[in-house]
Amino acid sequence: MHSREGDAQLAPAVQFFVAAENTVFLAVIKGAGLYMQCTRAKASGVPSDAQSMARSWLSYVTDVVSADHQSCRSILVATHRDKAEQDKTLEQDTQALNELCLELQAAYPRARLSSQPLFVNALDRKHGRSTLWASVQLAADELLRGQTVPKFINACGDFMETYVQDPSTPKWCNYQEFLQLPMVKDLTLNQQGSAFASLRKMGYIIELPNGTIIMKPRWFAAAATVTLSPRGCASDVAEALYIHTDPRSPGFITDHGLKEQLLRLTTGTEELEYSRDMNIRAIEVDKLVQFLAEIGILIRDPVAKVLHHASCGHHNLFSFLHF
Repeated sequence: MHSREGDAQLAPAVQFFVAAENTVFLAVIKGAGLYMQCTRAKASGVPSDAQSMARSWLSYVTDVVSADHQSCRSILVATHRDKAEQDKTLEQDTQALNELCLELQAAYPRARLSSQPLFVNALDRKHGRSTLWASVQLAADELLRGQTVPKFINACGDFMETYVQDPSTPKWCNYQEFLQLPMVKDLTLNQQGSAFASLRKMGYIIELPNGTIIMKPRWFAAAATVTLSPRGCASDVAEALYIHTDPRSPGFITDHGLKEQLLRLTTGTEELEYSRDMNIRAIEVDKLVQFLAEIGILIRDPVAKVLHHASCGHHNLFSFLHF
């Protein structure tokens, strides 16, 4: 899990994309310059950005695993090791990282933070990423040691792995439709409840507040990470993930305009592919907008006065919040 540097506020919608059962969490901060940040924080009495961010994430992890009565493992990951080496602050920054890790371990025991934080160059695929995944695998093995899982739970997970790869399968359903799926319908009532809870906790499905079950979370999450931006502000690299808005009202877009642009985002974004049937495509994008509004990523403006201030005469207007 990570957030933009300096952004310690966590969007409420994050809860719908975080699994709670048998999960290894990564709390990511910027490591270069950490010693200086922490020194200034001690002098001022105000936590540094890195400290605030790590605390925010681990506090959230603690809430999630506590609410679901689950166990997890967490690893503190510091990035920009190459910058610290270049600035000759690696030794001091590593010391500050270790001290911060000890502080966080004591403050958030339910997060089960590893005593060995990582200091990596995130762009170094050969060493940085291999070191990271080795640590994740070690934490996962420790977490699962001695655990047994009923065969029907494994069968449900295997079914969902295949389900999401089939473009013809529905992207959402209700609970009664879920119970009619091949891997669930022949289970006992208790097993059905366990299967649903396990799939939700492991991130195979997402349950929205209105009871809708998202069967393809990657499709939903891809749309949730799209950013509103006035034309010309988006980088060429991330162009496919930007929705263009009027520069005079950069945080607002009409309902029709949003749906039209979401349908065009399929190029180069596999997770956002829609059905080839035009009628089904229209239903899918309409539902997608409804679902994003349901969890607060999109906010429908209910006040005509606000629409007037936004210089727009349309009544279906959304403000898009990017976490």
